[in-house]
Amino acid sequence: MTPEELIALRRVASVSASPDGTWLAVAAQRLDEDKQKYVTDLWRVPVAGGDALQLTSGSHNDASPTFRHDGALLFLSNRPTPADDEGKRTQVWMFRPAGGDPVPVTDEALGVEAFEVARNADVMVVKTSLLPDVDEDKQRETAKARSEKGPTAIRYTAMPVRFWDHWLPDHLSHFAVYRSGERRPGFGDPTYRDADFSLSANGKKLAITRQGRQPTAL
Repeated sequence: MTPEELIALRRVASVSASPDGTWLAVAAQRLDEDKQKYVTDLWRVPVAGGDALQLTSGSHNDASPTFRHDGALLFLSNRPTPADDEGKRTQVWMFRPAGGDPVPVTDEALGVEAFEVARNADVMVVKTSLLPDVDEDKQRETAKARSEKGPTAIRYTAMPVRFWDHWLPDHLSHFAVYRSGERRPGFGDPTYRDADFSLSANGKKLAITRQGRQPTAL
C-alpha cells in the first residue's frame, strides 16, 4: 500500500445505531475533489450485512449522526441555510423517519459546536457560543461586521488563551435547550469552554464539565 492509497481510504469518524437496531448511521471522511482536505459524508450501513447506502455527499461536512427517540436522524452540517447561504455556520440538520431531504433544525447565530438528544424525550441540547457584551439578536450581524471590518485583536483576561495550533476566540460557551422543536432560553459560562456534557434520558438534567484553573504552589 502506498502513502497515496492510505490517505485516500475513507475514515470512519463516528457511528450511531438506529433505535430499532437494524442499521448504523456512519460518518466517513474522504478527500475532496481537489485532494486538499477531508470532507465527511453520512452512510447507512445494514447491521445484518449488505451494501452501504450513501445518504449525503457534496463539498460540505455532514458529521456527528445521532438518532432521536422517534427514529429521526440528526447530524451536524455546514451546508447552506436560508439565514446562512454561504454555509459558514454549522447547524443541526434532520432526516425525518419518513425520508426525504434533510431540513435544518437549529439557526444558532454563531453555529453549533456539538449537540445531544434525550433518549426518551423530545429534548435536545446544543453547545454554541456567543460574543460577550452583545445582545443575542445582534450576534450574527456583529460577527459578520467583525469578520469584514475588524477589530481582529483579542484581549485576554484569563487563561487559557491558546489550544494546540490556534488562539482561542473570545466567544462565551453557551448551551441552548430545544423542547418539542421550540428553543428555550439558554445559559453559558466561560468555564464551559471545551466542555463535555451528557443529557439525561428524560431530558430533565444536563451534566457538564467545567474548566478551571488549578492553583500552584511556588
